[in-house]
Amino acid sequence: MSTGPGINAYKCICVPGTTGTYCNTNIDECQSNPCVFGNCTEGPPGSYECTCIPGYYGPNCENEIVQCQSDPCMYGNCTKDIAGFFVCKCNPGYTGQSCEIDIDECASDPCTAVDNAATCIDEPNGFSCTCSADWTDTLCDLEAVVWNVISSFWTNNTIPRDWLEALLANATISNAAWLETAWLEAFSANMTIPNANISATESIIANTTIPNA
Repeated sequence: MSTGPGINAYKCICVPGTTGTYCNTNIDECQSNPCVFGNCTEGPPGSYECTCIPGYYGPNCENEIVQCQSDPCMYGNCTKDIAGFFVCKCNPGYTGQSCEIDIDECASDPCTAVDNAATCIDEPNGFSCTCSADWTDTLCDLEAVVWNVISSFWTNNTIPRDWLEALLANATISNAAWLETAWLEAFSANMTIPNANISATESIIANTTIPNA
């Protein structure tokens, strides 16, 4: 647009984005670096556009996206990587982008009972094994050996299991398990149980206080 104060005189009023006597010079709006966290691209005369780096938004990329504020990590801690995205550092036993997956420690079948009758129970950052009747130990990989004691001190009387547990406390046992009546093996003094390498002697009985039946 041109106008002037008199005959043969004029003045140019420039549209946004141009300058100069004749408005023929384009103004570089990106020269002032208006995009705080992003790249500037010139648009139509008088305008520019910001392309924000990850983690920022706004007309001038001036606002940071606080992604950890929403607590996206279910079982872990939220941090920001160098690109501005959130990263979850999972607690032991968990995985996934948001630490939402419980690692199944039972997937590798760690409860290795020979008869495959052990049950693996998945727990946070671990597991436990529930053994079948014939197996014991943490991984159910030791054969359970239990027995009953018949002593000449008590004719025709079997020592109850709760007393037998006290008896076993005074013996050196390489492999013991919870006592179940169905598994009991009777033995007499000085007899060795081969599969457990356990020797039973009268001294074991003599050194144990057992209530009268």
